[in-house]
Amino acid sequence: MEVLYEISTEVPRALSDDDWHFYLNLQDIREEQQIRHNRGEMVYAPGFHTYFDIRGQYFRRTKQSVAIIDSCAKSFMSSHDIAFMSGEEDCGHDIYKHFHSMLGFVKGNENPSIDGYLLLPDIATLNIWSQIQRLHDANWFSRCPFPVSIVNLLADDRLARYIKRYWLFLCGPKRVHGGEDEDDFSQLYNELDAYSDSGSERSNSDSSTSEEEGFTPHPFIPTISSRSIRDNLNKDVRDVLFDIDVKLFEMRKCNLEEVVYISGSAPRLLDGPLTNYKAVVICTSYDFQPWSSSLSAARADRLTPFRIPLDRYVKWERGQKVMPVDVTANIIRTVYSNDGDWKSAILENVPEYHFTKDRPTSKRHERSAINIERLNRLKALEEAMLEMDRRRIDALEKSKPRKAFANEQPGSRKRIYEHRYSREERRARTGSQKPS
Repeated sequence: MEVLYEISTEVPRALSDDDWHFYLNLQDIREEQQIRHNRGEMVYAPGFHTYFDIRGQYFRRTKQSVAIIDSCAKSFMSSHDIAFMSGEEDCGHDIYKHFHSMLGFVKGNENPSIDGYLLLPDIATLNIWSQIQRLHDANWFSRCPFPVSIVNLLADDRLARYIKRYWLFLCGPKRVHGGEDEDDFSQLYNELDAYSDSGSERSNSDSSTSEEEGFTPHPFIPTISSRSIRDNLNKDVRDVLFDIDVKLFEMRKCNLEEVVYISGSAPRLLDGPLTNYKAVVICTSYDFQPWSSSLSAARADRLTPFRIPLDRYVKWERGQKVMPVDVTANIIRTVYSNDGDWKSAILENVPEYHFTKDRPTSKRHERSAINIERLNRLKALEEAMLEMDRRRIDALEKSKPRKAFANEQPGSRKRIYEHRYSREERRARTGSQKPS
């Protein structure tokens, strides 16, 4: 079994008594395939299911909006298991009509089964795209920048729309291409193809979509390629490579000990200085499901995965330990520049939210100092407005005495006497009444 495990990672390391009894009593491999087929699994074998790698823009054009089913669903989706926003359910029939030349014939009126369990929701793609943009911003303003390469990127119309919207370092802000057709990605495809065809970084003299639209990207933007990791790796340059596709490729041009693969669920810890490594691979797949985790991708490519030593240097209180791409890259950059100081790198880049316990919910009668200060300012403002209204009323109605304030006690103010005649009139009246 050790020899078989070197050939394929699907071979289990250990078998129970029931497993040994099952495999030893098998007469033919087709019997096992029939058992798996009866359990409802996808069996890629003659007479069961035929595998066709239908991906990218061709598959997306058939159905643009796909609603992902519950995460507890099976690892395959038949034609009636895929739910669409438009209300249609016969995905297999539509795929068959669109790819009838590839799928051949279907027995009777049955729809072909579509294995779509690797379709991720749009929110996952948007998070990854925004994380790469934040990574570029942090790398640009860093004193120790790394050359960044985005590899295994197979762009289609759906992904190109997100690239045009979120990757400002490549396409510029929205005001640059606001007047053009949003569904026209021909120039963007040409630029991505230019990245893939050229083995080196893009030069300033190359034709660019952004340059034609009035935006010129700087030369230190990430290198984008649809090729594998080994084709983009340079021994003399330390690269941070992002694996967009879950399927990795065997690296033959460099020693595997010089490549470190970051996975949040890896059993080994990455500790000490990183000067001995030539490349750091950060996979952008989901680490919440076994079939899409970065640990499974690393094992499929025969790479040794490592995880960030969070528990060794800090006390993790709350939140998930799967860090975003930009946070992980910032930690690696800080550790590389500080000669292996992991504690300061983690405390500097990881949000403080994960290191503090949940604050108890304050009761209604308990108010913070900020709320008390705010209430005092609002009370003072209300009193000033009331005083201003009273003065305005007194100016308009001089004949009527002003009423006492609500907080004043009766008798505290002196009584004001008003004379019917003025002093001169009273004196003249008094002098005329005196006897001569």
